[in-house]
Amino acid sequence: GVMPPYAEECACMHGVTVSSGGGRWIVTTDWRQLGGTGCTSSHGGTSAAAPLAAGMIALMLSAPALWRDVQHILVLTAEKVDKQIGHYTRNGAGLFHSHKHGFGMLTAWRMVQAAKTWKSVPPAEYTKSESLLEFSKLPPNQTVYLYYDNSASASDSSPAILEHVKVYVSIEHPARGQLIISLYSPSGTHSVLATVRPFDKATTGLSWTFATIRCWGETPYGEWKLAVNNTSNQPGLIQNWRLTLVTTSISPKDYAKRIRRVRDIVTGKVAAPLQAQSCPKSAPLFTADGSSEGAPFGATPVGKLVGWLHRLPLIFN
Repeated sequence: GVMPPYAEECACMHGVTVSSGGGRWIVTTDWRQLGGTGCTSSHGGTSAAAPLAAGMIALMLSAPALWRDVQHILVLTAEKVDKQIGHYTRNGAGLFHSHKHGFGMLTAWRMVQAAKTWKSVPPAEYTKSESLLEFSKLPPNQTVYLYYDNSASASDSSPAILEHVKVYVSIEHPARGQLIISLYSPSGTHSVLATVRPFDKATTGLSWTFATIRCWGETPYGEWKLAVNNTSNQPGLIQNWRLTLVTTSISPKDYAKRIRRVRDIVTGKVAAPLQAQSCPKSAPLFTADGSSEGAPFGATPVGKLVGWLHRLPLIFN
């Protein structure tokens, strides 16, 4: 598979799944055919890819897993696709990520097998840096580098790994579509947050929060570097920026063990249990009279999936 022409590269993409192209399509039901009972053999695009991903996640939830566990399992089970031009980069945790395809193609079997033995991760922890007031000049056709070091926050008694990283940036510039913004983690992982956008003619600059998951599994401590490349002939001003690190209290060493465990399971080196543990009891899907009243939306399998998906920054091609 290859990246479709309508897609955009993204540092916060978890993974991809199939859609259409090259004369191949998705077969599915079509309410417009045969009085609502027909099918179509020409379905495609994100309208086809997103439901396929949702279905695979639903299968994985039957294992069961919590919504943050699902993200970890997606990251660790995705397979590289379009390897020659996918531009995958290995991060500090040994995971490969592509701005085009995220961590790779989602595969239902691999996801479910990994979920069967997955141990839920500890709660997420959010750490915000102070507002880094810079008021740095942004000269024409130059790159300005800004730094933030949180090494002093590291502690052997409180190990942590990264999940998401959010970057708030406020810049005054008469041609914001000509700015390239990148982030470098303490492990050296490079995330492109914003690229040149020829059709973005805004003259008001930007005040925006970007995100990346390319640092997934890395240590959050050390020197962070923000690079702002002004490709235009007009100057600007970087007003301030701020980092938000979303971590979980697992040591990089222990997470490396989880990575190896998942890889052993999905490659067949270690057999996953035949039966997943039973799902916890919840409110019934329907009441005795057949209605859905009394079955809270979030308590039903579909409700759990829908409620969960809106919190997951997935982008599917």
